[in-house]
Amino acid sequence: MTGFLQQIDNGLPIRDPELLLTWDLKREEAVGTIGGMSMVSENYFTFRAALRELPFVDCVGLHFEKDRLSVVELFSLREYSGGAELCGLFREHQKALEDVLGAPARDFLRSLFFTDKDDREYRWKFRRVTVSHRLWNRFGMEEKLEIVIRR
Repeated sequence: MTGFLQQIDNGLPIRDPELLLTWDLKREEAVGTIGGMSMVSENYFTFRAALRELPFVDCVGLHFEKDRLSVVELFSLREYSGGAELCGLFREHQKALEDVLGAPARDFLRSLFFTDKDDREYRWKFRRVTVSHRLWNRFGMEEKLEIVIRR
């Protein structure tokens, strides 16, 4: 698990397909080297992936701004039966993230901005990236795990 933390300032280690998704990745390079990518929009692509340290992740979304990687979304394609199940899974995923990344730098209830008492957000800041894990009620409960790259 320490490999993940050792590499987080340079990129995201992915087990399957085996690659280090570098934060300097250009859109053209991603399209040319990552197999099985689906284009959602001109600047957003997804592909199936497995992360050794975060087994609940099975898909990666890449957002590009000015042809450079700007945000990486990590998510599961699993269907959830409802909000209560998702809240329980969110807690499990948060524990797994803390096992890998340590205690979050920021932990707050999002109820200041949203009305649902279960809205939560945790953040970890590293040299080049911020990892954000949140649960919020947008159009039903939604879990979001993303990595924002600072330039």
